[in-house]
Amino acid sequence: MSGESRAQPPASTGVSTTVTAERTPLHRSLGGGRSISELAGWRYFDAAVLGSTVVVMTALNLLWVALDRRSPYWDMARHLGDSIVTNDSFALGHPLRFLTTYVYYPPFVYWVTDAFYLVLGTAQWVAVLSQAAFLAVLVYSTYGIGRLLWNRSVGLLSAFFVATTPMFVSMFKWYMLDPPLAAMAALALYLLIRSDSFSNRRSSLLFGVVCGLGMLTKWTFPLVVWLPVVAALVAPLRATVSRRSARPLVNPIAAGLLAFAICGTWYVHNYSQLRAANALFNKRAAGIEGDPSTGSLQSLLWYGWNLLDEQLYVIPALAFVAGVVYVVRKKESASRNYYPLLTIVGSYVAFTLLRNKDYRFTMPMLPAVAVVAVSWIEFLRPRARSWLKGAIVAYGVAAFLAVSFGTGLVPKDWVIHIKPRSYTSDIVAFMPGYDAGSATDARGITIFAQHGWLVGPPSGDDWHQQDVFEDIARAAPHSAFAFTGGDSIWFNTWGTRYYAHRYHLSWVLEPAERFLVVRGPLPASASAGFTEVSRYRLPDGEALTLLERQ
Repeated sequence: MSGESRAQPPASTGVSTTVTAERTPLHRSLGGGRSISELAGWRYFDAAVLGSTVVVMTALNLLWVALDRRSPYWDMARHLGDSIVTNDSFALGHPLRFLTTYVYYPPFVYWVTDAFYLVLGTAQWVAVLSQAAFLAVLVYSTYGIGRLLWNRSVGLLSAFFVATTPMFVSMFKWYMLDPPLAAMAALALYLLIRSDSFSNRRSSLLFGVVCGLGMLTKWTFPLVVWLPVVAALVAPLRATVSRRSARPLVNPIAAGLLAFAICGTWYVHNYSQLRAANALFNKRAAGIEGDPSTGSLQSLLWYGWNLLDEQLYVIPALAFVAGVVYVVRKKESASRNYYPLLTIVGSYVAFTLLRNKDYRFTMPMLPAVAVVAVSWIEFLRPRARSWLKGAIVAYGVAAFLAVSFGTGLVPKDWVIHIKPRSYTSDIVAFMPGYDAGSATDARGITIFAQHGWLVGPPSGDDWHQQDVFEDIARAAPHSAFAFTGGDSIWFNTWGTRYYAHRYHLSWVLEPAERFLVVRGPLPASASAGFTEVSRYRLPDGEALTLLERQ
């Protein structure tokens, strides 16, 4: 194949020089005419395209939230409740209360949400809207990585690619920490590349600030950036040894001190509780979910299959495979994609070594995956390049709409099922499914599905969990209630905690106070001294009853 003669990007002389390499004009890369050339020449064209993408996606996400009637599921309800707790902590008198408030997870995402609460109130849609800030960081940072290493076209296409992956399409409709973590990791990688192995002081210091905020987003942040950081430290360490001077290490040390100054107070104050909780919860979660043992073949391949069958689906995954092939075949592709590849490898290794595994955990490596998945297109002939980029954009738009709202044009779950035979037993063993014991529940290869992780088109199933607490708050603000009933994905105790905090109600263990919330059959004790205030029929056939003490 005469691939070398077709390569369009300018020759790269190494990773450290790609930041200042000549850029391919966008209109030439897209193969457009004069009108596109004039439009692309506008100074703010890229920012306008990225901003419009964020605004449109956010608007559609809020439309989805307005149409979906379900209560928040377990993890989302927990984070929503935590955001209310941190919001309330700002009103307390202690000057460091907002820094030391402990709800298990670090507070940065909650702080961002609390700023939205201050203006718009504490409704659930406001929390989802606050995630738009991190969607913008994700999109612009991924664009910045692609542009620094390749050109504007790769930057724009990478940003669109990552934003339309099933995991991000679905997760930005919920309120979770993993999409913000991915956004902060992408911004950190962008600044690390800009720092040119910590030789640029401004970018190095900004990298330190983002690392501090990344640690306050989720403690798994270092597992994403550790290998690129190690690679970037090689040059200043060599310079320190050769010059016998610590001056080359000033920038990375300053970045580290800045990061600790930002996140250190929270981690030092909560270290003991956090260490004990992580040791307990991670082991328990791995056992409940049936995660494979560390060091096994299933553990080694778990996240590889997760990338294909949950995070990308087949067509984007094939684009990534093509990018890896070009990395192997083209030295220029390997040198330009050096830091994205380190991010992918480092994340994969680090999360594989953890006992507890989840579909969401490796989301922060997807911006790097996006750059590798689209950059190889620059080596194609101009006509093929234009058609393929257009196809990726069209697929992304269709995937976003199908995952969000559904369509009758393709099957709801388009899966190639793999029968468990002797020669496929090892493959089947590490395929994740969607239920408990997911590490061993094989369904097959997902070509496409009209849902991402847990989320599909909006549902009309109304679980009335919010309604019953609105009834209490309306009848007697700041009162106490007791709850009895089962725990399930769309009606759970984390949701009960969330609504209790949101409506400033006290949840007590015994029905000795004014209100009693019952999911399911009424207990015998409820017949004495209580009268029914409201009753709702749940989608699973059970009743949700609010009782008030006489």
